[in-house]
Amino acid sequence: MTDQTHTVHRRFAADILNVSLRTLDRYVKKSTISALRRGRELYFNEPELLNFKAKLLAEQELERAQARHTFQRAKAEFSDVA
Repeated sequence: MTDQTHTVHRRFAADILNVSLRTLDRYVKKSTISALRRGRELYFNEPELLNFKAKLLAEQELERAQARHTFQRAKAEFSDVA
């Protein structure tokens, strides 16, 4: 019996997440994303990939917002000194 929930091939999964195959392999190794091995190939659950992608995008946006805040604070401090 095959698992019908894991239907996305490894290369397509990497494209969905916009990451390299190596990064995708690291996610699997760390159990960040589940994968099903069929022979020599890995397959992924598409809804899980999309949820993970949304999480990655949210984390990236938070990092950008924090970087902007840090830059603005440093700029304000520099203006006060000058």
